[in-house]
Amino acid sequence: MNTFHTAILTSLTHLLNEDQLPHAIILKGRDGSGALPLALALATEIVAQKVPGNSAEKQQSARMKAEKFIHPDIHYSFPFVGNTTSNDFLKEWRQALSENAYMNITEWMSRLDAENKQANINAKECHSIIQKLGLKSFESEYKVLLMWLPEYLGKEGNRLLKLIEEPPENTIFLFVAENTDQILNTILSRCQLINVPNPSDSAIIDQLVKDTGITADAAKKISFLTDGNYRVALNMSDDQVIDFSEKLFEWLRTCYKLKSEEIVNWCEDFGKLSKEQQKYFVTYALQFFRSFLMLDVIDKDQLRFLEKEITVAQNLKKFIDLEALEMLEELLNDSFMMIERNASVKMLFMKNSIRIHELFHAARYA
Repeated sequence: MNTFHTAILTSLTHLLNEDQLPHAIILKGRDGSGALPLALALATEIVAQKVPGNSAEKQQSARMKAEKFIHPDIHYSFPFVGNTTSNDFLKEWRQALSENAYMNITEWMSRLDAENKQANINAKECHSIIQKLGLKSFESEYKVLLMWLPEYLGKEGNRLLKLIEEPPENTIFLFVAENTDQILNTILSRCQLINVPNPSDSAIIDQLVKDTGITADAAKKISFLTDGNYRVALNMSDDQVIDFSEKLFEWLRTCYKLKSEEIVNWCEDFGKLSKEQQKYFVTYALQFFRSFLMLDVIDKDQLRFLEKEITVAQNLKKFIDLEALEMLEELLNDSFMMIERNASVKMLFMKNSIRIHELFHAARYA
């Protein structure tokens, strides 16, 4: 399992080898941080490095099973719907992990055709966990419970307190959380908290090129828009690699000239993009103008600009003053919200185009 956080994994694996790994760990990371892939990688190391006899052949077999999410001593728990347990969704879970271990709860619920239902980790699931961990391990010396998003336990987490405090021998709890404020304090106090940072731009660029085969320049553009969220980066690369910079520059040129046929054509083409692509475009435009604000303040090597973007930004300086820049940001933020609310994108951007035309000419002739 690839992970951005090899330093954390190495440190925890060292503790494992020294028999000092905490028995209950919370890996806390924002959406897209890679906390779940890190937990999966750590679970793999636990069952592989703690096999009876410690033979290379058994270790390799354990890793292969863990990487296919079928190792009998790694137990998974996660949010779901209905009065059932995680066991009933293991097929979907394994498929989801194999395709994208950076998924969020919305994407997971979509896989279950349950977008409009309330997810939870219920009492029945807690009893199932207690039962599973009460059994002897099958192939490894250790058992692992990997729970994704323990926030969804709610008060049912009280049912696991005794198990976490007094676990069966050689049992490790790995909790992967985004918001520890929603986890019972009684659980938090029994766990070692490890903060998992979001990956850097450079790490996202390298991993995107490796995982998707897109160019380094395309990966760089995407990384600038994701704020360290690799889930969003993967989704953007899948939506594929519309040249948002060229689309923005084409729009700005069209706004400046304000020829009705060109405006209508641009807005119609924009309306054909997916909703997510439209939001990515607005996000890119916001990032571009925020970097534009810093054009004369910091060294160009520190700007989140590619070379052609710097050239365009410098040419725009005579058309956009600080007041126009503030209005542009407000307009784009409003547009993002309107897209999310399923507004008519064609009408919205025709209106935006007229407003930007006015801003350009007001700034130039002021």
